[in-house]
Amino acid sequence: GEDSEAAQQLRVEVAELKQQLNDKNESLARADASIEDLETKREVLQGRVQELVGAESQLRQQVKEISAQLGDRDHLEKRFTDAFDALAGKTLKQTQDSWTRTANESLKEREAAVKKLVDPLSQKVDALEKARERSQGMLQQQIESLVKSNSELSNQTQTLSSALTFKPQVRGQWGEMNVERVLELAGLDKNRHYEAQPMDDNGQRPDFTVHMPNNRDIILDSKVSLNAYMDAQRTEDNTEKEECLERHARSMRNHAQDLAKKNYPAGNKSAADYVVMVVPDFALHPATERDPLLIDRAAESQVVICGYSTLHALIKCVAMSWQERDIAEKATEIRELGKDLHDRLAVFAGYMDGVGKGLETAIERYNKGVGSFDNRVMPKAREFLRQGITSTKQINNGRVVETNARTIKSNERITPEAPRVAIDKGETERSEAIAFEGSDSDGFRLKPNNPYSQR
Repeated sequence: GEDSEAAQQLRVEVAELKQQLNDKNESLARADASIEDLETKREVLQGRVQELVGAESQLRQQVKEISAQLGDRDHLEKRFTDAFDALAGKTLKQTQDSWTRTANESLKEREAAVKKLVDPLSQKVDALEKARERSQGMLQQQIESLVKSNSELSNQTQTLSSALTFKPQVRGQWGEMNVERVLELAGLDKNRHYEAQPMDDNGQRPDFTVHMPNNRDIILDSKVSLNAYMDAQRTEDNTEKEECLERHARSMRNHAQDLAKKNYPAGNKSAADYVVMVVPDFALHPATERDPLLIDRAAESQVVICGYSTLHALIKCVAMSWQERDIAEKATEIRELGKDLHDRLAVFAGYMDGVGKGLETAIERYNKGVGSFDNRVMPKAREFLRQGITSTKQINNGRVVETNARTIKSNERITPEAPRVAIDKGETERSEAIAFEGSDSDGFRLKPNNPYSQR
């Protein structure tokens, strides 16, 4: 058994050795092929080497010839080198001298140019520095003036606050000034649309009487009750502040009752049956918060309480009614002018019709004259020429005029149904037309869209 295993192992080793032998044989075959290829290349290289050897011998011969030539060349080159060195030194010196002179001249020119540029800049810098110093001085003066103005404004504000707090007359004037400012902003004119402190039939003087179209008036009275309100603003105690605001609401209610007792509408027959009590907006809101029925109770007494913003809306409505009234009056004037213009155009058209008829008559007679001239006069004139009588001038034939004068065909007259005048305000028109007072049955209408635009 051991011999069989050894034999088996030997057989494996023999197989391996055979395989290695085969590999070696293949390697040798490849080596032989490589050797043959190398032999071929060696022969090629030997041929090229022989060619190079021949070329080398030729080059050596050429080198010898060139060396003989170079001997003469070295001598000439030395002479040329000496001459070139001498010439180069001289040229270099001249060039250096020229460059030095040019550099000095260029440097001087540049210095002059730089000085020419720098001097104005230095002057400008000096001027700017002086201007800066002046501006700084003016700024300092303005700052001092601003500080002074601020101090004066603070004093004036304190004075105004004190006056509004302790001087009822000043408060009244301040309130009247604000109300009149609202009237002016709405577009009303003094002594035309409103009057300040006019005397009524009972000898009383309300602050303002605002006139409306159709002989109707609105009475305005300014009330500035601010003592309790300003006390509430000065305190930081919530309880005390609430008490002051309650007192402020009672004060405004008392003012409304006093105004109702004056009964201003009784002294002005054209006035509305109520009086507008105008108070500052900032003072009205706290009062209505403490007394929600303040405005309703005042309205029961024919007193309407409103702030400046509400008054502005009310007066804007009045201004709009005046503008519509003015537009209606202007439109009526335009209508009358249109009638007058139409009548004058009719007269003018009559005159023009007479002129046209006269022109037709003149043209007819002219054409008859031309016909008579051509048919009756010219034949006799030609007989003179046939008799041998000459003339320096030629008689032109008459030209018949065939143009007829145009007739004015329109013969319309203004009737109550014909004219309709529409005034467009320039913006989006409303679909409905508004008829104003003073328009008649001829359908005279206006279509305003922006009632505040001036016409």
